[in-house]
Amino acid sequence: MVTPGHTWDGLTPVWGPFAFTGDTVFYADTGRDDLPTGNPIEHFESLQKLKALLGPEQIMLPGHDQEGGRISSWATQLRINPALGQSQEEYLNDGGAWVGRPPKLLKESLLHNFK
Repeated sequence: MVTPGHTWDGLTPVWGPFAFTGDTVFYADTGRDDLPTGNPIEHFESLQKLKALLGPEQIMLPGHDQEGGRISSWATQLRINPALGQSQEEYLNDGGAWVGRPPKLLKESLLHNFK
């Protein structure tokens, strides 16, 4: 599935019971939208698409996880991930309120990503 928002080229491959959500959906969180090509409105729409198309039994495999690689069922994410229960207005307010430093190697990553 094409799931832009975190970046313009976001994809969520679904293979059998597995959904590889990358940075679109983390364990109990979502990827940030303030990086180059990020778009919070598209990200919200991608979350809605995933909610409509993934079954509760799907096994969600995120791109990374602050706690070290947790996986879960989609049903668990629907229960514990605040972003998946927000209205568009709430999602945009939360995402827009986030303030943080760019990733440490952002410039180097961008050079490789946009070659």
